[in-house]
Amino acid sequence: MDFYLFRLTISLCIFTVVNGGTRCVRAEGKVECPTDDDMAANVEVRLLDKDSLPWETDDLMGSTLTDVNGNYIVEGCGDDVFSWNDPDPYIELKHRCPLPGHTVTIPHRFKEIEIPRKFLPEKTVEVQNVRLDLEN
Repeated sequence: MDFYLFRLTISLCIFTVVNGGTRCVRAEGKVECPTDDDMAANVEVRLLDKDSLPWETDDLMGSTLTDVNGNYIVEGCGDDVFSWNDPDPYIELKHRCPLPGHTVTIPHRFKEIEIPRKFLPEKTVEVQNVRLDLEN
């Protein structure tokens, strides 16, 4: 009986240490496309949690589309292993804004935006305006 109690105690200790907390992020901002103003609308905005281990993929925390003026509010929650390991949020924009000097972009382009680690309910991340026509 003592062996089973020992295993249960060890299992509970491991669960307590490994179990990470869920943290939520809300980010708001605006995208601009000076080369084609209409391309600032319906840009896919994804809030992701960067995972640095080679076998992991970044976790989707939330997503939205920009409005006709390029404004967005995206929010979502993520969790990482271990209670002291908060998510590392960033924003990925999927768009078709042409580069300067061009009038059309056929394939989708991606732009990543680093954001500070500010978590709800205390803070909303205010993202500066992002020009989609410029490279990262």
